[in-house]
Amino acid sequence: MTHGEITDNVVTTTPAFKLPVVLNIPQELKDLNQWVLWRYHQRGTEYKLTKVPYQIRAWNTGTKTAETNNPRTWGSFESAYNILLTEEKRGKYSGLGFVFSKNDNYVGIDIDHIHDPETGTLNLEALEEINKLNSYSEYSPSRTGAHVIVKGVKPPARCRSTNWEMYQAGRYFTFTGEKIEGTTEEINESPEAVMDLYNRKITSKATDKSPETRTKEGKYTPSPNLTDEKVISLCKNAANKNKFKALYTNAKETRVKKYPAFDDDSSADLALCGIIVFYTQDFQQIDRIVKGSTCYRDKWDREDYKKSTIERALSELTSTYQTQKEKGRKEITDKYSPEIIEVSKKLLEEGDPFLFMVETWNLRHVGDLNLGQNCLCSVGSTYILTSERGLHVKPSGASGKGKSDAMGEILRLLPTHKFISGSMSSKALFYDPNLKAGTIIYADDAKLGEDTIATIKQSTSKFQEPTVHRTVNNQKSEVYIIPARCSYWFSTVDGITDDQLANRFLLADVDESPEQDRRVYEHIQDKESRIYEPLEDDILICRCMFDLLGNELYIIKIPFLHSIEWRNIDNRRNFSKFLDIIRAVTFFNIRQRYKIGNTYLSTVEDFNRAVDIYTGTSKNNATNLTTQEIKVLRFITSKNKYDDNGKMIEQGFVTIKDLMSFLNVSWQRVKTILDGDAGKGGMLAKVANLNKIEQSTSTGEENRITTRENKYGFYGKRLGLDIYDSVAVMDYKQAQAEEEEFIKTLNIYDTLTNSNPTLTPLEVRVKTSTIDRIYTTLTHKREREREKIISSPLSVTVTTKK
Repeated sequence: MTHGEITDNVVTTTPAFKLPVVLNIPQELKDLNQWVLWRYHQRGTEYKLTKVPYQIRAWNTGTKTAETNNPRTWGSFESAYNILLTEEKRGKYSGLGFVFSKNDNYVGIDIDHIHDPETGTLNLEALEEINKLNSYSEYSPSRTGAHVIVKGVKPPARCRSTNWEMYQAGRYFTFTGEKIEGTTEEINESPEAVMDLYNRKITSKATDKSPETRTKEGKYTPSPNLTDEKVISLCKNAANKNKFKALYTNAKETRVKKYPAFDDDSSADLALCGIIVFYTQDFQQIDRIVKGSTCYRDKWDREDYKKSTIERALSELTSTYQTQKEKGRKEITDKYSPEIIEVSKKLLEEGDPFLFMVETWNLRHVGDLNLGQNCLCSVGSTYILTSERGLHVKPSGASGKGKSDAMGEILRLLPTHKFISGSMSSKALFYDPNLKAGTIIYADDAKLGEDTIATIKQSTSKFQEPTVHRTVNNQKSEVYIIPARCSYWFSTVDGITDDQLANRFLLADVDESPEQDRRVYEHIQDKESRIYEPLEDDILICRCMFDLLGNELYIIKIPFLHSIEWRNIDNRRNFSKFLDIIRAVTFFNIRQRYKIGNTYLSTVEDFNRAVDIYTGTSKNNATNLTTQEIKVLRFITSKNKYDDNGKMIEQGFVTIKDLMSFLNVSWQRVKTILDGDAGKGGMLAKVANLNKIEQSTSTGEENRITTRENKYGFYGKRLGLDIYDSVAVMDYKQAQAEEEEFIKTLNIYDTLTNSNPTLTPLEVRVKTSTIDRIYTTLTHKREREREKIISSPLSVTVTTKK
């Protein structure tokens, strides 16, 4: 058979492009964001055509297919139609498509072979059925079939018979707008007519020649809905990938050399179906994939043969492919009530999940808002593949001021599998077999020894990679790891003495003010009158949201990065911290964010919230000092005299007694703040130009008494800590233009690289930019070699005698 023929009423030549008749398409459908583009693809050796849906957002690349079970891949009618207008001459797409969703009550009915476009005659029986439905009806793109859109309910079992198909969700219909003559322009409700047609045409044994779309449940859990391309990709990377390749892509003679049993075509068909059914139990999808393989031949189109082969493959199935997301969904339905799940999803998709969690926490721990925000951002960073160093939290504050309570109440918002808490030795985490990637590790009143600090430094330096510890046991080398993306929370009275480690933490202190003391006192009184609930609904909603979001890891990009002016560039780690806070804020709104391929984009709204969060601790992060230490530093520098340019003209000093009175704390507490614990650390170790002098004072003339006292002073320019109150600002106009350009670039990049966090090394394709770099390197090398030869004293010019 030659390309372009018609066999068994199947079109194999792409019809000429034709714009849809927009005015005829019902407005109520055009108002929904359920539109896609589509184009013809040829499948199999017979060049039969299938219609593949494409995303609107990636229209310029022509490679991103839409998914009928993923609303993020759909768009508005206006966007789709405008793209189609610009594509008319280039013919990249064949038309518009509308996706049926479980959230609407539209039923789509597809009828084959009702119209002869050459003679214009209609199948009267089919036309009678269309009139009974009394709803919007139009011709298919080939004009040989019809589509009817009606409001009603389709029974969940079968979807098709010989020439009749009926769908309500998980499918899309092409739209031509070529209304069938004499039919209504409206979409009407006809539930009785839908049920009547279903009973007579879809389930009728006289017309039914295909098995149910889904096999009977109970024997195994059906696989999740996957695109044809995804099923094929999974088959190509499975343990039996060589067998699949032989059956799917190799010619028969090549296949038989390696697998002689496949000399029998029927055995080859069954073996191919046996591989496919592990990933999909959908009859039509299995049929399509087989038709795209080198096993496909005319016999496959015999309905009895096709049905018996697929049913036999399904009957031998004992388990099915399940994504981590699907496993996670089942765990969620086992853990939470339907009402909790529904409310959690609504918050994630339409509300402000971050604000809800902060409020839930503040109902139990009053005040210290910034600490709670930092902790939630830290949790968010553990789900993000593009988080550079992760976000780790170190609150400080005097004993009894609420550090432990604040951290404990935040942990209550998390699923119990998400964190571990308690004291630990320096290498304990390496030996914990149950420690998972992305775990929050919390230690209260932690004593950070040198070995512990070394372990944490090692783990936080490469957030996206496991931390490796090699040791020897019974003269044998052993390797232990701390998994990737673990986040550390340590609460102590004082700050972190090691500057390198302090640089990696968000330093958010508890409020020690008298006003906060009063708020806590009143909060404790109020709690007593509340009804005790062992499980509270808002806590469960927070946990459920984390479980819903935790089914995958996320690639999050900030599309306006060059529009941000950062005012703390002298501390190189802090800008990365701030960017990770933006990404973490985006994570909580991930279901409301723009997505290209597998990449989610942060918004200006996320930036603004991140600025508010970071500003609460900007001075701490810039100086690595606690709030109390900054207060002490300000007090000491207030004793200096400066000129108008901030240059010191006279140094002043304070004593420990002065600071005791200023802070209202004990002598020992002041000594620890300044000199550290047992003389190690403290502000003298962290603040440049802070100095201590020992001064002797004598009193009395006859019986002179000499006393020694330490005084502390700061020698240097006036501190400009106020600059950190506006550490990040944005040019919003520039940000908008940058974001638009970023999206264009990312669309192209995503086409070239198939940005996919689950990509295996065997699936990685070389980018054009990488190839260009390689060729440039080769060119430069050749040029250098030529220059070497030319400049060499041994190079000789050869001439010939005339």
